[in-house]
Amino acid sequence: MEILKTLKSNKLGATAIEYGLLAAIIALGITTILSSYGSTINDTFVTVGTTIDAVRD
Repeated sequence: MEILKTLKSNKLGATAIEYGLLAAIIALGITTILSSYGSTINDTFVTVGTTIDAVRD
């Protein structure tokens, strides 16, 4: 019975799990955003590189 009271009053484990879930959701969001804009960023660098090559020639 004493173990159940201790577990019920222990809030550190729940807080750690909440922070872990929050970090996972943020990481998932960042990954999703970067993967969706990855090709756009790549196209921009290719365009800049092509323009620099054209000016240099």
